[in-house]
Amino acid sequence: MADISIPGVKSRFDTEKTIEGLMEIERIPRKRLEQDVENLKTQKTTWQSLGRQITVLRDEANKLYSFQNPFNERTSISSNSSVIDANTTREARDQSHDFSVIQMAQADKFISKPLDKNFKVPAGSYKFSTGESEVSFKFNGGSLQEFSDTLNRRAQGKISSSLIAIKPGTNSIVIGSLVTGAENRLSFASDALKFAVNTGLVEDKKPEPVVTNIKAVPVKNPGEPLDDVQMAVEEDSLKVAVNSDTSVALNSGITPTSSMILKFETSITDNPVVFAADKAALEAAKKAAASKIENEKIIADTNTAEAEGEEISEEAGETAEISESGEIAEEVTKEDPDVENTEDGATETASIETEQTELNENAEASDSTELVEDTETAENTEENTEVVENTEESSDTTPVLTPRIDNLAVLSLKFADGTSVDLSPITDSKKFASITYNLFEISGGKTVTSIEIKNNNSHRDISIRNIQVIETMPKSASNPLNAVSTAQDAIIKMDGIEIERPSNTIDDLIPGVTLTIKSVSESPVNLRVENNTEAVKDAVISLVGNYNKLIAMLNVLTRNDDKILNEITYLNENERNELKSRQGSLSGDSAVTKLRSDLISIVSAAYFTERSGSAVLANFGISTDARGAGAAGYDPSRLRGYLEIDENLFDTAVMSNLEGLQQIMGRDTDGDFIIDSGLAFSLNRVTKPFVDIGGVISNKSSGIDSRIASDNRRIETLDRQLSQKEADLKRKYNQMEEAYNRMESMSNSFDNFNTQQNGGKR
Repeated sequence: MADISIPGVKSRFDTEKTIEGLMEIERIPRKRLEQDVENLKTQKTTWQSLGRQITVLRDEANKLYSFQNPFNERTSISSNSSVIDANTTREARDQSHDFSVIQMAQADKFISKPLDKNFKVPAGSYKFSTGESEVSFKFNGGSLQEFSDTLNRRAQGKISSSLIAIKPGTNSIVIGSLVTGAENRLSFASDALKFAVNTGLVEDKKPEPVVTNIKAVPVKNPGEPLDDVQMAVEEDSLKVAVNSDTSVALNSGITPTSSMILKFETSITDNPVVFAADKAALEAAKKAAASKIENEKIIADTNTAEAEGEEISEEAGETAEISESGEIAEEVTKEDPDVENTEDGATETASIETEQTELNENAEASDSTELVEDTETAENTEENTEVVENTEESSDTTPVLTPRIDNLAVLSLKFADGTSVDLSPITDSKKFASITYNLFEISGGKTVTSIEIKNNNSHRDISIRNIQVIETMPKSASNPLNAVSTAQDAIIKMDGIEIERPSNTIDDLIPGVTLTIKSVSESPVNLRVENNTEAVKDAVISLVGNYNKLIAMLNVLTRNDDKILNEITYLNENERNELKSRQGSLSGDSAVTKLRSDLISIVSAAYFTERSGSAVLANFGISTDARGAGAAGYDPSRLRGYLEIDENLFDTAVMSNLEGLQQIMGRDTDGDFIIDSGLAFSLNRVTKPFVDIGGVISNKSSGIDSRIASDNRRIETLDRQLSQKEADLKRKYNQMEEAYNRMESMSNSFDNFNTQQNGGKR
């Protein structure tokens, strides 16, 4: 009997193997596409790796000629870095200074007396301060350790606290400020002060204010004489007359603290010289007015006599004139006794102003027309001619007085930096009145050098005396009983000049330099600021190294030669295998070949320098044969464009001709402050088209991505076709097996029928 075959379970004709064999032939185009996709992916990875290496070289080149180039870097060299050290920025200039550290800045740190380990800190409101900074918190009561932990938690960066077991079974609490400087005193207030006194940290004894008396002596301006009339020192007070100015020097300059005040006394008095001048002007004006009145009366009498036909002899007329003139002068003298008899300055001022007003009104109200007509009537007589002349000479009777100016804002403070600030107006008082200013708030912490007095008043003098600078301590200040350290400023000498700062880090003394004080030493420590040649050498070495890496990659990618790969000694095993898989993959690309040629030409070219004219990298110990021709026999790697560095020659050249190396790397040839030539500039220019957006690398990657996408679509199409093909083959082979099975079944039926007909015999 024929073997039984069940479709889908076991194939009598091994149809699955047959179908798989047929499908393998059908899949050949798909496998080719898959291989193409893998090759394209490898190409893309190769271009991307090349792009990364080009970018690295370009960045290194930019560093050597951009505004951040290392040629402008500065470094500090201390002869004793354990005493003083420094950090520099590019703004620092080459310089050298000698420093002596007299005193380091410190912060207050106090320790309590030994306290029982079971000591309890009472609940309360605790306030601490360091200078202008305050820390306050409420404590619910607890152990000394709990109080210390709370203080540390609430005063981070300002105050620290710790416990020390001075004796067995006891603890002493140490509380210290974290801010150095004499102005940043550690002080206690509220319940903190009670706690500090009870634990022996401090004693509640407030120091007396420190008073600095300054003598009011005028300071002559450079090149100008001191006028004794305008400025005078009288009974320890400085008097500044009208329309004059001076200054009072405040010792050698005062740098205010937060608790410093300025106090002095001022007074304002009338200036006798100005008032005497105004008084004289009024008297002259009154005499002129009296003369005018007399002349007008003579003219009127003359005109009347002529109209009535009276004849007056020349002699009688002269006698009458003298008599009448005497009477008029007497009347004027009797009418104005106030000017000469005035004793009070304010009354005299009022009298002068009143007289001036009246004279002005009389002058405006006079009838000038009548005076002219009367004068013309009498012009034929000799007597009238004299009267007219007298009248014309005395026609202007208005006195010339000093314009009245009153200004109480006459004081200002001048600072060490040349700036100044006006003080509030002084008190208008003839007696000395005291005035007080908060010196720290007004100055903003700047050093005050003098008090400027500018008296632009027209009639009054300014006097100043009892100038005092008073240093008052904060209200909560207390004296420490056991001070571990005391708040103080750092004191150093730079080139013999003593300098104080509140911190051991000083960044405002030398532009671009931050000093760090580390220990006290009266022995001079030299600090030099100079070019950072190490940064320059590191940048150049990095450029050469990355240039060699790029040249090595280009050599491998453009040539299928194992010798090139073996010359690269810095690769590890994985890097070597990866590079080997890409060997020669870009051999037909003209852009890559040209890039290699351009790079070699750039590093071999000559560049102009101001010192020696044309110069090359070889002048600085950098070349393709830095060891010397034939030093180690024939070496084919030297023909592939790699650079070598002779360290001794390189170090010497950098130290002696740093500017020349800078000009080789990048130089401005047209004076527009933009680098437009040089080795580093040329490297950037050549590599830029490869790594810019839309450049060679980007376009190559985009093209490969497009081809990969196209091949993937074709693979998807082939997959659908192969799937349909395989399904068709399976269906056909299944049909064939089913037909065979039916035929076999029919054959078996015929065999059974024949057997039955033959009586069971086959």
